[in-house]
Amino acid sequence: MEQRPRTRLALLLVLPLASSQHTISERTLRLPAEATITLTAQPGCFEWSSERSDIAEIAGEPVCDGSSSTVTIRTKAPLPGGASCAFVTARAVDAANAEAAAADLFCEINVATVASVRIETTVRSMVAHELQWLQLTASDADGNAFSPLGLSALDVAWRFSPPGLVNPLAPSET
Repeated sequence: MEQRPRTRLALLLVLPLASSQHTISERTLRLPAEATITLTAQPGCFEWSSERSDIAEIAGEPVCDGSSSTVTIRTKAPLPGGASCAFVTARAVDAANAEAAAADLFCEINVATVASVRIETTVRSMVAHELQWLQLTASDADGNAFSPLGLSALDVAWRFSPPGLVNPLAPSET
């Protein structure tokens, strides 16, 4: 009986300790062009960069209050052919802790054109004096949903016809 050589595979997963301590507010976003959003990384101060400033640029100087760091990101028009992708990086700034400084956080920002908008609710019909939540959703040409931050960047005016039939309330008023 012929013996086959055994192959052993050992995997060593090495993660910096800081990666479990540092967090970023968003990891993946689908946004429309000309959207302005804020990202936050914590704890500590971070240097921010965008690998593709032609898609998503750092707008202004990051702000660090010692416990967290925020930055404003502005998206640009998607490149011809549909969606465009850029990675925004937050690098911890901590001279006393080299491991913490080496832990990078990333947010993948996908910029696309809004192809469709829908209004969703939990019911098919409404009764007078009944409170219902209406939610706006948007998709690109491939059916990918836009992130809530992307929806808040859209300039949307709610109108109901005939006037007075529906009385919209801000969520804070419910």
